[in-house]
This record gives sequence, structure tokens and C-alpha cells, in this order.
Amino acid sequence: MTAPLIDPFARAITYLRLSVTDRCDFRCVYCMSEHMTFLPKKDLMTLEELDRLCTSFIGLGVRKLRITGGEPLVRKNVMWLFERLGRHLKSGALEELTPLIRRVTAPNPSGFTFHGTGTYIIGRGTVAVIDPGPLIEEHVNALENLLRGETVTHILITHTHTDHSPAAAPLKKTWGAKTYGYGPHGAGKIGAGVPIEAGGDMAFIPDVEVRDGDVIEGDGWTVECVYTPGHTSNHICFSLKEESALFTGDHVMGWSTSVIGPPDGDMTSYIWSLEKLLLRDDEIYWPTHGTCIRDVKNFVQAFIDHRLDRERQILKCLGEGFTDIKKMVPVMYTETDPGLYGAAARSVLAAMIRMIDTDQVKCDTPAPSVDSGFSLS
Repeated sequence: MTAPLIDPFARAITYLRLSVTDRCDFRCVYCMSEHMTFLPKKDLMTLEELDRLCTSFIGLGVRKLRITGGEPLVRKNVMWLFERLGRHLKSGALEELTPLIRRVTAPNPSGFTFHGTGTYIIGRGTVAVIDPGPLIEEHVNALENLLRGETVTHILITHTHTDHSPAAAPLKKTWGAKTYGYGPHGAGKIGAGVPIEAGGDMAFIPDVEVRDGDVIEGDGWTVECVYTPGHTSNHICFSLKEESALFTGDHVMGWSTSVIGPPDGDMTSYIWSLEKLLLRDDEIYWPTHGTCIRDVKNFVQAFIDHRLDRERQILKCLGEGFTDIKKMVPVMYTETDPGLYGAAARSVLAAMIRMIDTDQVKCDTPAPSVDSGFSLS
């Protein structure tokens, strides 16, 4: 692995400013002299050279590019460069952020996490951290190096799966920041006597429990809490008011749909939470896994439609004589890696439970499971 770039203050260099031209179609006096002398075009790097340069810096750990000038759009064929650099956004190597938002991706890529868990940093100087991520030493060190010289005042947890909240402990120890979340793992269902699913961060208990509509304020940023149960019963999204941006955790991911695993995961709650987002005016989503989402309403509606399509597939399978979820999954998930069939079966079970509640499906056991038998009502 190539060593990352480090500045004289021992901070990781993750930001590159690239000037593609010194020419501009304005003559602002603070920027240009009255008789401006421009560089000869032969002395400028070609667009192909700029692409290779950016790619090299991305390989050294740069995660944000700012294209500047002059006026970048006066550079002939500059859109070609933008399109070329876009491949790094799609791969996850480059992260398209803003002056108020930074992201560090944990080295835990998998079929569930995509390129890894994205930890977000909100603000400058005095900051909040959203989803510190897994307890991986390399990731914790990367966060602490990036934040050296700054103060973490808030640690916000979308939910308590082990790739999201465990790194809160060392960050809290370093900065003394309070943690904020809906509650411990299973908090949304414990009161109803529902058993807690395995795979959660059972050690995490937030210092401050937040609820839907609560507002958390910091130095230059304001976050509203948006309760979105479904993926887990304690799932919270965080809306950054200054940028009309929503940090969606695993409720809406940028590369795949979420696994809904009963008993803590709940398909009825999940669809309700998606419909809730359709009523909001957020302009951009920053998921913990995958790239940002800009066409938010259509994206969320597609997720709802996808789940309803799955229900129609289930009804079709039951109509054809299938009674076993494990046998339905290969039929329903033809393009899915068989190694993920177990997770798919849990989502099918969540859909079955929702369909039992709406009297579309019957189960042969009092407590539905992936080993139960199902039939049409």
C-alpha cells in the first residue's frame, strides 16, 4: 500500500486544488491586472496529463478535488476531464464533499459495506463526527490524524451495527465528546419484548438519547434528528440544515438496498420511514455506504417500488407452490452473489411478516422464521 501524503503538521493530505487555466471571461480587479498576461497555451498541462496527475494524487490518499482557474469552463473540452474524473466517484476512491463535510472511508470493504464504512466529519475546527465506524486501528488512526488540531464535540450514531458505532469509544476517550443516538441496540423494540438481533454493538449506550425532531447545534452547523426505523429499530438520520443535506446511514445507501433483518429489522417500519423522507425537502443524501445521492425523491421512490416488487415476487412464488424462503431466494435474487443469500432470506422474511400483518400470507409457526412454511391467505 502506498504511504499517504502528510503535511508538515503531520496531517494527512486529502484535498487537492487543481487550476486548469488562468483565463477567464471576467476581468475582476482583485483577480486580474488591467493588462493581464496569460500563460502560453503550450505551457499548460494537457487534459490527459491533468487526469493522470489527479489519478496519481487519488492513489496517494486525496479524496476531494477542487477544479479552479481562471474560469474552468473556458478551458476547451474541460467537460471531458470532468467526465474522466467522474470514474473515481463511481469507484468510491474519490469522495464528492463540501467545505462543511469531510469523509473518511474505513478499510472494511465487503458485500455488505461496499468500499467500506464512510465516517463523516461536520464543520471545521470544532466538529461533529457521524458514524465513527468499526473498531479498526488503521481507521481510528486515520480519523485522529485528520482531526489533529481540531476538537470533536459531538459523536452522532445513526445505528448500532458493528461497522458504525464501535469506534465512538476511542474518539470519546481522545476528545471527551458526548455520543448521541436513539438508544442502545434494539432500543426501538426492547420495550415491546422483542429479542435483540445478533450482530449489534451491544456495548454502545449514547450519552444523550435523541428523538425525532431534536436539534443538535455546533460551531457553524445545525443538525436535525430524523427517526427512521426499519433497518434497525434505533436508526436515526441526521439532517444538516446549512446544506439541506441528509446523512442517511444505512436507511438509504448509495450502492444497494438495505438488509432488513427481523426481529429488530422491520419491513413495515422501513417502508414507512422511506415514505417519511418523501415528505422532506432535503436536496442531497450522504449515505454511510456508497456515493452521494442527488435525485433524492426518485431514488427513495425507487426503493419503495423495489420492496413492493419483492412482495409481488413472493406472492408469485407462493402461487407456484413454494413454501420455503430458502428455496424462494435463488428464484427471486437471480443476480445476487449466492454468498449473500442468507442476508436476502432475512429481507424476504421481513417482507413475509409485513404480508402476514396485511393478511396476504399465512405462516405455519407462531413466530415466523426463515425455516417456517408459508402459504397464501
